[in-house]
Amino acid sequence: MARTPSDEHSYNELSVMAEKAIETLPARTRAVFQLIRLEGMSYREVAQHLDISEKAVEKEMMKALRMLRDMLKDYLTVLLFLKIFLH
Repeated sequence: MARTPSDEHSYNELSVMAEKAIETLPARTRAVFQLIRLEGMSYREVAQHLDISEKAVEKEMMKALRMLRDMLKDYLTVLLFLKIFLH
């Protein structure tokens, strides 16, 4: 399926919204999320990097995902569609 200009605009708009939502996370929660999801680090690597336990990393990641899901709940269906069909 080819991207249309409308699809591209929607994707860009949703990307900006997701970035803004990530920026609103508490500092440690945001750091854990970014290191795992954007940098590709393991929970163990993040724990060592931030000098916290792996259990703390797990809790922060769960917190981040819950908060982001709540903040972006109105857009999750659109994000899923764009992720599946346009990439």
